[in-house]
Amino acid sequence: ATWAATPGATAYEVVWQPLGGTTAPLVAAVPAGQFSTRATTLRPNTMYRATVSAVCASNLQRSVGASADFSTILSARNAALAAQVDLFPNPAHATATLAVPALLRADGTATATLYNALGQAVRRLALPAGAAPVALDVAGLPTGRYLLRLDTALGSLAKPLVVE
Repeated sequence: ATWAATPGATAYEVVWQPLGGTTAPLVAAVPAGQFSTRATTLRPNTMYRATVSAVCASNLQRSVGASADFSTILSARNAALAAQVDLFPNPAHATATLAVPALLRADGTATATLYNALGQAVRRLALPAGAAPVALDVAGLPTGRYLLRLDTALGSLAKPLVVE
């Protein structure tokens, strides 16, 4: 969110309120002199209303401009998805463990594909429904950097992996 300065403001409060649900809003306190902030923990596929308020010396708040309604954008969705997935150890030697929450695997259609530096698929896994971690066999792969692409019903994300 970005806004213009408000005369007399000692700070700003930005609220991202999910629309149509019972999820608690995300609130950010922003010091005076700073006129933008980012929310990095927005939920994917969610409509939000962002509102900026100025906090004045008397601790009264007044709205700065209008509120804006928006849906999470692709990069925010992917960042939210990536934050839920863990790939370890990294670097890996013979096996890496892929931990994907049940929510992302609920329909049983999630897949993981490991790509080498040339963009060639070197491993593919179908991830069954459930939350149990999955072993990714990297034995026999040349040492180097790889990219694991995870495709789920909620979106796609990529995680880097180093094989030693």
